[in-house]
Amino acid sequence: MYLLTAIIFVSIIICLCLYIKKRNSYWKDLGVPYAEPTLLFGNLLSLLQIKSSAFWFRNLYESTNHLFYGFFFTLNTPALLIRDPELIKQMFVKNSDFFAHRLGGQNCNHDKMGVNSMFFMKSPTWKIVRKALVPFFSPYKLANLSTIVFKTGDNLVAYIESEMTTKPSIDVPMMASMYTSDIIGTGLFGLSAESLTHKNTRYYVLSEMLAKESLATLIERFCFGVFPRVAQFLKMRFFDKTSTQILKRILVNTMEQRKSSTYVRGDFLDLLNSVERRHGEILKHDELVAQAFQMHFAAHTSTNTIILALHEICLHPHVQARLRQEITQVLSKHEVLSLRVLYDMVYLDMVVSETLRKHPIAPILERVCTKSYTIPDTNIVIKKGLPCFVSVYGLHHNSEFFPNPEKFDPERFSPENRPNIVSGSYLPFGIGPRNCIATRLGLLTVKVALMKIIHNFEIELGATEDREIGYDPLCLFIGPNKNSSIMKFKPVRRG
Repeated sequence: MYLLTAIIFVSIIICLCLYIKKRNSYWKDLGVPYAEPTLLFGNLLSLLQIKSSAFWFRNLYESTNHLFYGFFFTLNTPALLIRDPELIKQMFVKNSDFFAHRLGGQNCNHDKMGVNSMFFMKSPTWKIVRKALVPFFSPYKLANLSTIVFKTGDNLVAYIESEMTTKPSIDVPMMASMYTSDIIGTGLFGLSAESLTHKNTRYYVLSEMLAKESLATLIERFCFGVFPRVAQFLKMRFFDKTSTQILKRILVNTMEQRKSSTYVRGDFLDLLNSVERRHGEILKHDELVAQAFQMHFAAHTSTNTIILALHEICLHPHVQARLRQEITQVLSKHEVLSLRVLYDMVYLDMVVSETLRKHPIAPILERVCTKSYTIPDTNIVIKKGLPCFVSVYGLHHNSEFFPNPEKFDPERFSPENRPNIVSGSYLPFGIGPRNCIATRLGLLTVKVALMKIIHNFEIELGATEDREIGYDPLCLFIGPNKNSSIMKFKPVRRG
């Protein structure tokens, strides 16, 4: 009996090893260059030794010069890294219908706000929702939203002035987070956010809970986005359960009140009600409310960009001086601040673009092959279900595309130099049909914050030992280390 059990056990182990060995030869059999995997953990074992997935993918990107490169997930699931900008455009733009889905969220219905957000939503539902929401982020709508953004910028200045009277330095992450939360809460949802004027409002606390970063949330969100089966089995969530329940109740109640009112704000919640009227038979209520949650979470990417830009400006006094000079000159020519005035600030755009180049908030792009695809000019077939990745961080730090990539140099994006950037090598907001829908609003949010701060204050780092920018290892995307984001503000002296 024991002998039979031992034989069966050994046979299972042998079969498992043979299966894994066969899986390990997946890319070799196809003639695709690949990273040599370990037996059970594929190529991901080294991820535990690296601070973030952004750097892990960058290392993989830099380990080869091939146009594409095979690697393996845990349990040796094959995946493909796309390195060549032209191939990235070919696959994710021209042939985007072959890569219509993202990997994450599949069947994770225990987190309805996460799985139904547009980021993880699958087609054809995704196409319906995307098409319905695009008008809200149009240039025309942005002009209407800009009034609220400019007003929030004034509140930001008042907040800094108030903090300066009692504190030698300011917690920039908290300041930037309150600023972006106010824009989303007031501009998109018509709520009385008022974080900058009243501090720790209920809305701000809920927003922070929703985007809270810890080792536990990092693991849950990473699995939700990359290993959905694990997330489904362990009931891992993308959004915090408690804050989700409270915020969902607030948003749903507000939407219901709007339905019985004749007053139309024309904001994001009104748009969701309009979409529900037009597509109620196709779209579930949770699929609409989830888009509001995505907007809340996306606001924190703008928060991080503001912090990183301010840190770079502190490290480069000549950039700060030139930026302040441009802002002052442009504002002196206009009595009223508008989008056109903001667009005239060319150097401001260069500074923001370079910040997003050096510190891409979304350092990794991924798509899942939805139907068999032959890589152009090869006989290599990407099978349905295989995940394909792009290391945005790797592209942005490739000296072939951006010489001396570790240097913060806004001149890369001057009107003269910008046309020379290789198409497909600069992807701060993604690429193809599934790029960031709120790009214009995100840029407006960041630019107004920087414009208001630099025009009114001289800034410097609060501690010399924190001069170099460090990333928060617990942040799913690229986020600054909280310990290196304390800054001193001094009023600008005007002659």
